[in-house]
Amino acid sequence: LAKHDNDDKDNGFLSVRYPDHWAVLLDKGCQGAQQYVRAILSKKKTHGKLLSVEDENWNATVASDRIIVDNFFGRLTKLWAVISTKFRWTEEGYDDIFRLCVALTNFHVSFHPLCDDEDAAHYNLYKNRNYIIGERIVNKRKATQKNYRERRRIRQEIGQTFNSSDSSLSSESM
Repeated sequence: LAKHDNDDKDNGFLSVRYPDHWAVLLDKGCQGAQQYVRAILSKKKTHGKLLSVEDENWNATVASDRIIVDNFFGRLTKLWAVISTKFRWTEEGYDDIFRLCVALTNFHVSFHPLCDDEDAAHYNLYKNRNYIIGERIVNKRKATQKNYRERRRIRQEIGQTFNSSDSSLSSESM
């Protein structure tokens, strides 16, 4: 996030506090990031209170900027399958591959602007697919746990039945 000497200076949000850093658009889940990076976040309403008109306008501005970011990630995942699927190679190589895909996507965007609804739709499909995969993992884990508990209960019942019949046999032989 650090700027280099030949990069332009800007007067944007938090530029006084972080003069040598680029701004980062984040969502509401990253509250507190402003302490560490030049983060641009939507305002989060406090419990039981409404946002002011200025805060609502700020959120609208941030949301319109975030749409461009979402469209970029939509284009990135549409162009490069390695970004949108599970990465199965070594972890060391992923950074280089990801940077190459981002650079090629930037080049692609220079010829085909991001004002495309198809990019946003593709990114939403990608996010929904990840959500469904997560749901499947959670459901599979729940089923595995339920199966384990049921088998354990059966083992314990068999063990108790065996122990009680074992103790009755030992008392008859005395």
